[in-house]
Amino acid sequence: MQQQQQQQQQQQIDVNYPKPRENMFGIGLKITDFFPHKVLSVNNLRDQDMNQINNQVSKGDILEYIDNTAVEQLNIDELEWHIFGPSSEMVTLSFFRPGSGHRYQARVKRHVPIQFALGMSVTRVSPYSVKRVDELLDPNNDNIGDLVEAGDLIEFVNGKNYATEKVRVLEDIIFGAIDSMCTIVLRSLRTGQSYEVTFKRHIPVSSWMRWEEQGGMHAAMAPPLRKSAPVVQNYMPPAPALEGVRRDPLSQFGSSLKGFEPEDVTGEFI
Repeated sequence: MQQQQQQQQQQQIDVNYPKPRENMFGIGLKITDFFPHKVLSVNNLRDQDMNQINNQVSKGDILEYIDNTAVEQLNIDELEWHIFGPSSEMVTLSFFRPGSGHRYQARVKRHVPIQFALGMSVTRVSPYSVKRVDELLDPNNDNIGDLVEAGDLIEFVNGKNYATEKVRVLEDIIFGAIDSMCTIVLRSLRTGQSYEVTFKRHIPVSSWMRWEEQGGMHAAMAPPLRKSAPVVQNYMPPAPALEGVRRDPLSQFGSSLKGFEPEDVTGEFI
C-alpha cells in the first residue's frame, strides 16, 4: 500500500512539474575555486573518440574561456554551469600557459557523470533535521528557502516515513539526478506544525560538498583571504572579445604572485 502511494505521488510530480533535464557530465579537470582559474590536476580529458588527451593541458595553466564565454568574472559555481552538459557533447577550452606565454585551445568531451543535490544540509543521524538552508528551489525555479528553518524535523520524504526508519541521508534525500524532485514533509521546530514542500536538486554535488566543508553557500563563495596571494609570473589577460577594457585579473591578488601550494589553493573537479 505504501509503495503504491509513493508511485502515485511520483506520478503526480511527473505530471505537474517541468520535465528534468538530461543528466549532466563534466570533463575531467580540477581547477582553482577563484580567478585566475588555474589547473590543479589533469585527471581524465577525452577527445571526440574518447582517446585520453591529458598531455594537452598542464598543471598551472590558466583557463580563460569556455567556448566563447570568458571566465574572468565567473565564480566556480557559475563556471560549472558552462562546463557541465549532456553526455558526449564537446566543449572548447582556451588556456594561457605561464612562463611561455602560450595561448592554446583544447577541445574535450563531456563524459564524467555529475550528481546534483538539494540546497540544504541535514543531520546524518535520527531524528533527521535541517542543519542549514543554502538555496532551495521549487520545481519552477523559485527560491523557497525561507519556508524552511534550521532545526525543522524531517518526517516524510517522497511518502517514506523518515521519522521511524534509518536512511542514508545523502543518497536517499540530498543527492540525485539534475532537476529531480524531492517532496519532504517537515515539522517546524518553532511552531510544531507539519508542512510539505517540493524541492529541486539543482546544485552540483562538488559545490554542495564544498559548501558543507566551509559552512554554507555564502561562506564558500566569499573570496578567500590570503596572507600571501598566489601569482602567475608574466601573465597578461587575453585581448577583450567585446568593447571595453578588461581589468587586470590578478589585481585582486597583488602585484607579485608566487606560490601554488595546496594550503593556499582550493580546487574543484569539473
